[in-house]
Amino acid sequence: MAGACTLLAIGLGLSGNAHASWGLVSAGLALLALVSALAALVSSGALTRDLNEANARAAAAEDECTLLQRDVNRHDQLEQQLLQAKRAAESAAMAKGEFLATMSHEIRTPLNGIIPMLDLIARGNLAPDQREMLRTAHESSQQLLRIVDDILDYSKLEANRLELEITSFNLRELLEAVLQLMQRPAEGKGLRLELQIDPNVRLPVRGDPVRLRQVLTNLIGNAVKFTERGGIQLGVRRLGETASQHMLRFEVRDTGIGIGHAQQQRLFRAFTQADASTTRLYGGTGLGLAICKRIVDLMGGRIGVQSEPGQGSTFWFEIPLLKVIGDVQIRQTASDARRVLAITPNLRLRQRIALLLPNWGMTVSIVETTQEALERLRQQTAPGQASGFVAVVADYDGLRHSARALHRALLRTPAYADVRLLWLYGEEEVPEELREGASLLPRLAPDADLRGALLETPAPAPEPARNLFPEEEAPATPATQAETAHAGPPPRLLLVEDNPVNLLVAQKLLSVLGYECDTATNGEVALSHMASGSYDLVLMDCQMPVLDGYSATRRWREHEAGQAPEKRLPIVAMTANAMAGDRQRCLDAGMDDYLSKPVARDQLDAILRRWLRTAPARGGARAAAPIPAQAAPVAPVTPAVPAAPVAATPTAAATPSPPAAPAPGPAPAAPAAAPATVQPREPVPATPAAQATPKPASAPVANAAPPPAPELAMAPDMPIFVPPPVGTPVEPAAPAPVEPRADEAPSALPPPPPVLEPEMLDELREIAGDEALSIVNLFLEDAPRLIRLMEQASAIPDLEVMREAAHALKSSSANVGALALSAAAKRIELGARAHALERPAVAVALLIAEFARARVALQGWLSTTASAAQSSSLLSR
Repeated sequence: MAGACTLLAIGLGLSGNAHASWGLVSAGLALLALVSALAALVSSGALTRDLNEANARAAAAEDECTLLQRDVNRHDQLEQQLLQAKRAAESAAMAKGEFLATMSHEIRTPLNGIIPMLDLIARGNLAPDQREMLRTAHESSQQLLRIVDDILDYSKLEANRLELEITSFNLRELLEAVLQLMQRPAEGKGLRLELQIDPNVRLPVRGDPVRLRQVLTNLIGNAVKFTERGGIQLGVRRLGETASQHMLRFEVRDTGIGIGHAQQQRLFRAFTQADASTTRLYGGTGLGLAICKRIVDLMGGRIGVQSEPGQGSTFWFEIPLLKVIGDVQIRQTASDARRVLAITPNLRLRQRIALLLPNWGMTVSIVETTQEALERLRQQTAPGQASGFVAVVADYDGLRHSARALHRALLRTPAYADVRLLWLYGEEEVPEELREGASLLPRLAPDADLRGALLETPAPAPEPARNLFPEEEAPATPATQAETAHAGPPPRLLLVEDNPVNLLVAQKLLSVLGYECDTATNGEVALSHMASGSYDLVLMDCQMPVLDGYSATRRWREHEAGQAPEKRLPIVAMTANAMAGDRQRCLDAGMDDYLSKPVARDQLDAILRRWLRTAPARGGARAAAPIPAQAAPVAPVTPAVPAAPVAATPTAAATPSPPAAPAPGPAPAAPAAAPATVQPREPVPATPAAQATPKPASAPVANAAPPPAPELAMAPDMPIFVPPPVGTPVEPAAPAPVEPRADEAPSALPPPPPVLEPEMLDELREIAGDEALSIVNLFLEDAPRLIRLMEQASAIPDLEVMREAAHALKSSSANVGALALSAAAKRIELGARAHALERPAVAVALLIAEFARARVALQGWLSTTASAAQSSSLLSR
């Protein structure tokens, strides 16, 4: 603007009119001021618009912030809801685990009084119809036990609490053991079991043999169940390998009913079978295949099925198994360079022999006729030397007309003197004259038996349970008992068990197996016995009053550490719990092995033979003494030296391996039925029944075969495939029994239980004989002590003491048929557990009234039973 005014002034000066010039300058300045004002006005309008736009954007941003805050709040609410749902799910899972743990114990405890007793009864002289009824009862109880094991295994897998053990084993021996186990049910249906192993499969492997056996047993058991005719084949072949592992494919083929494609899609789900009719026809929980799938998944493999309705099924799974580098002791045999001559016109038998014998390190020549066999023998025999064949396997059914010529040639030719003749027979028996110098084996015998016959080594002995119900069983005589006894002093056992029924069952089992034992009813008494006597083995219950089995074992191991004994005392846990971690809890406490109740006779025998170097003495020298019902308690043992800290060295690492098992010998003869020969070292007080706590992840599955000795040392590290580890939760050192929460009373109450159930007493008398009277008297003497404990605890009140005493009374009263008293004790137990017992003194008063009624009824039963027994004795005279 200043430049414009200067130019205007110069122009006016040139015109010479100064007055007019200044007027024009003023007008110009005014014009310029007006223009400036207009420019300022326009600029302020633009600023106003910018400000308004900024305000609008700010408002929009504020709205967006509000929406974001709303979303954040909603997400926070959802997160809280998810957190609450997670806590609820964890609580439900914990409740389910507690319920399963409790149910496992509650179901296994009575089964421990059923299965062993049935086993013992079967050893007596029974009529055929009685033996058949006993067989039915035994099979039903075993089926119930399998169902419980299935449910527990699935619950462990659901909670990711099942861990795999890595150990070395021989694959062939495991497969043959599985087929040996399934041989009897297959033979009962006329089915043939076959094993086919690819020669490329390396037999020494590393993995979890217990879980692999569980999967195979389940698949083969299903095949036997759903196959009515034909056979079942177990095949193994190698898919590939790496530097550290093999990938193997296992196949179980059957000729059964087959499965449709629609059913195959849901076959590996829990509680699922092919259809509803199969559930009714064949039974089962429908958990077997679901468990197999979870185990195979845990091993890092996969599982599937190929099937057509009416054409059979092939269940397969592929898993990696680790290679072994010189750390497996393979059973050495003299099979190397053995030449065997097989004679059979049967194509299927020729294929079987051609497949099996090379796998056993033998060279086999197969011919179809006796003439060809004699010619082959002459060709392989040099003049003046022995034959090149070590054995001849002859099919008697196919060579029936020429069998005598073959037998005569082998017996009369000096060059064939060392050739062993093995007859394979079918429906027709081998004549007596052909048995001279020969061995006999059924054509349908398991592969393990054929291998044992050819190697001149006995095949694995069949499971005792398979011969549980023979048609006729002669009672053992003192002579036969003496023949089976080893020279030297019999082993000394200590049985620690507080439940009178379980104590009686264990005593009878040990007596049948030929062992004598001392007894203790709690950990304190057990420690006193162990300190004052030299025992070879201790059978220890886990949950007991005064001092539980875990604490007693820890105290004894500390005592041993201070005394530095030459030999560690083996302690074997006996418990009714079978949940994840129970077996490890026993081992962590210092125990050496584990038995899950109900204890089968063959399992107990296997455990004792594993840890004892000598065989049981039949009819031992020590006199039998009855168990006193009441006596002064024994003072607890106090270690002579301060307890050495054991925590520095893990207990498992210090646990020794079991001693070498004794050489196989004849099966122990069954002694005649007699009361248990038990001699307590000191009188012990009668104590109530209590729950036990703790089982093998290896567990045994299915209690058909004795479990292997536990491998407590860690496997060496190597670059191998290992499934992702599942952490085992830390469990309390002291035994804390897991109990379910008390349920609310149902709206419709069932009828009250009877004061006394005579049928239960009759069953007790049938199982225990005259000792049932002692058991009832023991209950009548022990129950007042428990009631006094509850009376004293109700005055404080101490609900935990009331719960423990009520639990013990509930169990023991139910065992003698006092159901009303048992129900009253159960109400106190549940109320004390849930801290919902509002008037403890009133509840105990009602319990005392029920006990008075039960005592009158039981005393009447004792009087009637004793009178009947006396009358029967007089009549028999």
